[in-house]
Amino acid sequence: MGKLWFGGTIYTLQKEGETVNAVYTENGKIIKIGESSILESQYRDSIVECIDLKGKVMYPGFVDSHMHLIGHGEKLIRLDLSDLTSKEAVLNSVKRHAEHIKAGEWLIGEGWNENLWEKPEIIHCDELDHIIPEHPVILKRTCRHAMVANSLALELAYITAQTDCPSGGVIDKDDKGSLTGLLKDNAQDLLLAAVPEVSEQYLARAAAAAIKDLYKLGVTGSHTEDLNYYGGFKRTYQTFKKVIEEDGLKFRAHLLVHHEVIDDLVDAGEGYLSGNEWIEFGSMKFFADGALGGRTALLSHPYHDDPETEGMAIFSQDQLNGLVKKARELGLPVAIHAIGDRPLKWC
Repeated sequence: MGKLWFGGTIYTLQKEGETVNAVYTENGKIIKIGESSILESQYRDSIVECIDLKGKVMYPGFVDSHMHLIGHGEKLIRLDLSDLTSKEAVLNSVKRHAEHIKAGEWLIGEGWNENLWEKPEIIHCDELDHIIPEHPVILKRTCRHAMVANSLALELAYITAQTDCPSGGVIDKDDKGSLTGLLKDNAQDLLLAAVPEVSEQYLARAAAAAIKDLYKLGVTGSHTEDLNYYGGFKRTYQTFKKVIEEDGLKFRAHLLVHHEVIDDLVDAGEGYLSGNEWIEFGSMKFFADGALGGRTALLSHPYHDDPETEGMAIFSQDQLNGLVKKARELGLPVAIHAIGDRPLKWC
């Protein structure tokens, strides 16, 4: 049994600017496009619903070329800070949220962006300590290349002013050498290692929330990179299979594979474009530098608003060459995160 869609401008995207005035679908699949009267006559015994678009525009489903699907879902089910326009609003939102969680529970907020604030000052751990001393707090920047934590979270992660900073990361300190609570790129891993592992139910809820939200935007598929962040390759892959295949939230997920779990991909007997019509594996993903917002994207010249830094490299040229060599040996293309102009020359 099918549906006839008509009465609007329907773009096929098969040719530039091509439109038709009707589409016939069955079970969510496009069966035929063409003239409304012809389709109505051809499928009159199968049409159970006629949908008048009333002059609206209709497109095939969009595919997002770069996102983190589960991370998008986390923003929807966690404390969302992305629309707040001042540091004070962020702190007040965090304080209110703390009133509704259990004592000692980790409080994780998503998406703050100081560029939306009248005074783009980074949040300091002392400010978080003042309003929420009893909860470990992590607030992730919108780019996910930086986060700020309070002192309790830093303590639980054994991060002190004397902690060695990992390569490709920044543990920010003030002029006196004290921690500010700001961690960038690979330094974030030190803090995230202390956060209790989320449940499989949590992962499924985040993935489902993301897909349902994308449905509203007309997005029916995405290239997404999630497999290294939620308990490993197998656990995260199973989340996609459960939500999309078992629970029936149809969504075409093209999974980029972070270089740290590439061996897990091989051990699972998978490779480039293996999978099925809903879930397939893509390129090997790695990061050459960070992001502009956190000033970790690697530039040829100092940042105009922070002349003391040019950003940072996650890997050396030799290390990048080694990652590309490994990908080629496994028959995989590469997807390289390179935001600044200097990594573009290396890659």
